[in-house]
Amino acid sequence: MRITLIIIFTFLAFINVHAFEKEQIKNDSTYIYRSLNEALINPDIVFRLNLSKSKLDTFPEQVFLFKNLTE
Repeated sequence: MRITLIIIFTFLAFINVHAFEKEQIKNDSTYIYRSLNEALINPDIVFRLNLSKSKLDTFPEQVFLFKNLTE
């Protein structure tokens, strides 16, 4: 029983750390957003946006919401 609890707590801690690290990466100005919907979740931290594989036929007006967009 104790072994099972240790395994479960270790697994949950790993998931929490991984989610935190992923969020830290997205807050980094070198992170490249490749989805407009993902970038719109928190537009203030979007510095780089690459929509080249999105097959857009018009320019998305939402791009103007990214105040810190540099690329």
